[in-house]
Amino acid sequence: MGKSSDDTVIAAGSTLSLMTQEMITPLDKPISINRAVQVYKKYMLQVGYLEKTDLPDFVRSLKEEMAAREEELKYEITNAKELIKEAKAEVKSLTKQLSRCKDDDDREYVQEELDAAMDELSQEVSGCEKLIEELAFFKKDKRTFLLNFINSEIHGDEWQELKAGEER
Repeated sequence: MGKSSDDTVIAAGSTLSLMTQEMITPLDKPISINRAVQVYKKYMLQVGYLEKTDLPDFVRSLKEEMAAREEELKYEITNAKELIKEAKAEVKSLTKQLSRCKDDDDREYVQEELDAAMDELSQEVSGCEKLIEELAFFKKDKRTFLLNFINSEIHGDEWQELKAGEER
């Protein structure tokens, strides 16, 4: 086990084992960008995946990926808000159309369309709220991102299958 200057402990298992939440302590402390970089460097050296001379390029990649993830979430939120705007316009249009319906068959058809549009609006709002929460969490704590990044780098994209195999 290594101990950093701010009492964050990194407990490494066997060489090139999967990194887990428990390997970064304290567990209840969010991981900032700077802490993520420190943990990344220490872990990658500790397990022997990188040499000190390799660190600058790999750290740059980590920082770029974190920035890209934040931008991706912001972009997804912008798109979700646009879909909400479109869904609201559809609901408004169908509501007006429903008020003009004279025929019961037409009224029933438009009501079904309105119900479907309202369901879609509700789903879009829910999806946008989840993205906003995800972005807020990501900005606050990089722990999950760091674990995914390290495990993907060391074990490739199939690392989650390795994790599932270890849990059995």
